Order: sequence, then structure tokens, then C-alpha cells
Amino acid sequence: DAGNNSLPAGQPVHLVIDHHPPKKELADVFWVDIRENYGASATILYEYLNSQEVSINTKLATSLFYAIKSETQDLGREWSKADREAYLRLLPLSNNQILYDIIHPQVSRNYFTTFYTAIKDARVYGEALVFNLHKVANPDLVSELADFLLRQQGVNYVLGMGWYDTTQILSMRSLNPEAKLGLVIQEMVAGIGTAGGHGMVAGGQVRGVAEDDQSQQDLEELLVERMFQALSLTKNPGESLI
Repeated sequence: DAGNNSLPAGQPVHLVIDHHPPKKELADVFWVDIRENYGASATILYEYLNSQEVSINTKLATSLFYAIKSETQDLGREWSKADREAYLRLLPLSNNQILYDIIHPQVSRNYFTTFYTAIKDARVYGEALVFNLHKVANPDLVSELADFLLRQQGVNYVLGMGWYDTTQILSMRSLNPEAKLGLVIQEMVAGIGTAGGHGMVAGGQVRGVAEDDQSQQDLEELLVERMFQALSLTKNPGESLI
């Protein structure tokens, strides 16, 4: 109900701690703490622990630090003063070897194949880039590739998608601090899915999507059309990235 999540429909929710704006009223939830000006939910959790003087062991500190680091891109994207303070306080408590293993893990050949698929499939429409990974073994790869392809020179917006277990996973990224991608992606999936996010980062899901090429093409065309309308951008024919 706040941001983008994979909680099953109808699942009771008793506690919400998030930094994404809620999509509906949460009056029935026992505990709600949503801080839209924060860059990471982990910062809120850290403040809870710190305020109660709870001892933070190395593994917990490392986990919280990495969450803030990855969510804010090392305090380079949508961070707040609270995020920076938590980041700097958790850093000396973290285990460098564990951090290294998380950030630089050994990966399978399929991981590199996914990068190849994204680069080969990507199309550039002026300042927007769109790619479809089709079937993915790990839905997190969609957001990772969206971050990666946002580095393309001249691109300010990226829409990535991938099919996982009958669900189309969507991820959006932007370099524009005023992009309001959370609202943009909600317009894009209106009537067909769920989504949420912040100004420069957003994600969504469209459930019950078929894996076949025609279904993928139809959904991609719809989402791209809606994206350009929501961003008030002029769509050009587009060209392959490579």
C-alpha cells in the first residue's frame, strides 16, 4: 500500500515502515511510519534502534549500511540529512569483507547473458531508453539493468521490464530530480497493475501477463506510449542502442 511491493492481495498488514508515498488510506494499519523525504527505509529502522539504545551488531550494521548505500547510490540520489547521518554512523560498524562480498559477488554466465539481452534489446527514444529482458531468473535484475543503462550519454529516463512467474516487473530510473517517477509509473499501469516510487526511482508490476512475444510486445507498446504521455515528451521512432 506504500510504494511498490509484492505482498499478496488481501494479505493483512499490521505495520508499515516506508519512505514511499502511500497509494491509499492506511487507517486500518496498527503502526504506520512513512517518511517521504527519506532516501531509504533502512534509515528509519536505524533511527528506531538508535533512539532505544539498541546495540547494533556487525551483521545488522552491515545490512543497514548496504541498504542505505544501494538505495541512495552512495548518497548521490534522493538522500536526506538523516540518511547521511545513518550512513556515516553505520560505516565504521560494518564489516568490509561482507560488504565486498555483497557488492562484488561471483555470478553465473546467465548474469552476463542478461546484460547482453538488455543491451541488445534496448531502444533509445531521444532522452528515454526502454529495454525488455523478457523471462528473468531474478526480478531484481530489472532494476539493476535500469541503473546500469541510465549511464548512457544523453539518456535521462529509463524504463526496464522483465517477465517473472506470470508477472511483468517494471523499473524506472531518471537523472531528473523533478521527474516524479512514482506518479508517472502509476499513470502507466493504471487499470492493469500496481506501482509506486519517488522522484527519480520507481517500480511496478503487471500480473497475469503471458510470456509469448506478442503479449510482451503489446504490453511494451502500451507502457511506452503511456510513459511518453505521462512525461509530456515527444516520442520519436527510436533506434537500437547498439
